[in-house]
Amino acid sequence: MTFGEKIAMVNGAGGAYVGNIPANTRLGIPAVNLQDGPAGIGDGANNVTAFPAPITLAATWDTALAWQYGSQMGARPAAKAFQFCWDR
Repeated sequence: MTFGEKIAMVNGAGGAYVGNIPANTRLGIPAVNLQDGPAGIGDGANNVTAFPAPITLAATWDTALAWQYGSQMGARPAAKAFQFCWDR
């Protein structure tokens, strides 16, 4: 990886997301777009639950809480019959 390519990977680029890492086609590395904030259903859905960011869960080291969090994260979209982008 050239010095310029390394800088592009750690510096990022402008874009619609909080973090945008440009693709490096020479090395076959795809672009990465990062979004921070709460977890849960988004994409314009109404009346949904916004869960705390998963990093807060990780900081608790509480496996029972992690199980409950994951269980609820899976139940919410199912209850709303939400179709994920790969199902569209």
